[in-house]
Amino acid sequence: MEKLVFVKPNLELKDKILEYKNEHFEYSEYEIHGSSMLDKLEYEEWLDRLDNNKDVADTFVVVREIDNKIIGIIDIRYDLYNDFLKNYAGHIGYSVRPSERRKGYAIQILNEAKKYMYNKNINKIMLSCFKENVGSRKTILKCGGYLDREFEYEGAMLQIFYIEKESFKLITPTIEYKEKAIDFVNEFYEYNSPINGCGGLDRFLKNNTYEEWLEKIDADQKREVTEEKVPTKTMFLVNEKDNIIGIINIRLALNEKLRKRNGNIGYSIRPTKRGKGYNKINLYLGLLECKKHGLKNVMLDCEKNNLGSAKTIQALGGVLEREYLDEELNEMEQVYWIDVEKSIEENYEKYKSYIE
Repeated sequence: MEKLVFVKPNLELKDKILEYKNEHFEYSEYEIHGSSMLDKLEYEEWLDRLDNNKDVADTFVVVREIDNKIIGIIDIRYDLYNDFLKNYAGHIGYSVRPSERRKGYAIQILNEAKKYMYNKNINKIMLSCFKENVGSRKTILKCGGYLDREFEYEGAMLQIFYIEKESFKLITPTIEYKEKAIDFVNEFYEYNSPINGCGGLDRFLKNNTYEEWLEKIDADQKREVTEEKVPTKTMFLVNEKDNIIGIINIRLALNEKLRKRNGNIGYSIRPTKRGKGYNKINLYLGLLECKKHGLKNVMLDCEKNNLGSAKTIQALGGVLEREYLDEELNEMEQVYWIDVEKSIEENYEKYKSYIE
């Protein structure tokens, strides 16, 4: 998707912003959400209003970088300084211009606004929309929002949502996670989904016990490198509520067999949490773990038709080395390499707000 940037309104943007405003009016939209009264004020008067409110809020136009077109507008309020904001409006209001809707821009805008708020140490964000506004409700939910309450307001049902900051860490599995680990594995079975990078957890829960798996992964770290085995570290990805979101298996050395296929890292995200970027966080934290163990470059592979996994690896700087036919699976596989230090440095700003 095209890159969007938040830009503070100024006199130089007057013509473009008025064009944006007029498009809403042409579509019979005379209230522009998130515009801090752009729809009701003259332009210079509106700029003065934004300047007067700068200690408690920022209003930005959202510009598509590739063509400098204004895609939307957003008002980010750091302080819910009156009863209307506290009870009805919340921290964020936004709009997308009518001709650019249904292209995913609203989700992109709200996700960027979340990061902006988190960097201001506002970790619980209130938003609202009318129940009949299905598109806005779906956007909030896709960005991690949850419904807190709803009530009648001005003859319609108003819904109040919250988005809370997520944080993640990799932890060594312990006995305290037994029930959560069982639930985690069972979810893969429910969705008929393979589980990768689990260090044999699924197999042990079927044939042995969780306690024996804990002993096994502890022993795995102490292995000597042979042509059959290498030392490995298996960790859970947990969120701020201590729920298991994913799992990762890091092979701390490579033998000839692993250099041909599989590489250093395998990982999975539980099926109900996919499509939210969590595996990129999982891999980034995995790279931090690799650095602790002195790994400079790491190898990963994935099925060529597994576009989600390939995009995750590429997003963290993976460089394609080769493709090969896995004769056991009858699938084309891709082999990538990641420069650990480079990836950590280049992606720090992107993932720092998620790291506990």
